Amino acid sequence: MSDPSSGFYLWEELARSTVPVDSWDLCEVLLSKDANYPGWLLLVPRRANATEIIHLSDEEQIQLIQEISKASKLLQKVFNPDKLNVAAIGCTVTHTCCPQVQDRHCLARANMGSLSCQGVSK
Repeated sequence: MSDPSSGFYLWEELARSTVPVDSWDLCEVLLSKDANYPGWLLLVPRRANATEIIHLSDEEQIQLIQEISKASKLLQKVFNPDKLNVAAIGCTVTHTCCPQVQDRHCLARANMGSLSCQGVSK
């Protein structure tokens, strides 16, 4: 998943650990292959060198929020979770190796007791 003309490319590790779901106006929509967290979507803006939300234009930031909302509604409908978490989660993907990738994670979670407040990354 890359677009050499724009300078966008998806980091190889991220591509291996996810399944492409769709391409929206701003973001590639990916589903994590981690069976521990079904319903873990990653929204990856197709913008070269955008490692933070603030690197997107004002219009792109608004579009990102709209796409996060769209993903959240989809997860709510499909999984009917106890809680939806939306975050930029620090994970093993080294964003400095692919500086254009800043993913937004939308995770549908069931009540997991004592695990419900712990992060999903190590």
